[in-house]
Amino acid sequence: MGLTYENSRNVTIEIKVTKKGYEDQVKRYNVRQALDQQEISGFFELIPKDTSAE
Repeated sequence: MGLTYENSRNVTIEIKVTKKGYEDQVKRYNVRQALDQQEISGFFELIPKDTSAE
């Protein structure tokens, strides 16, 4: 039971960024890879929503 190195490849960490007026963005990280690298890092470039259709 619980998280182990052996079952960590079956677990995903999901980070979602939301900001009013911008597209939502999601990044997913595999826990096994995060354990091997000993870090999780990412970059989100905010993309304005296309409001011309409204």
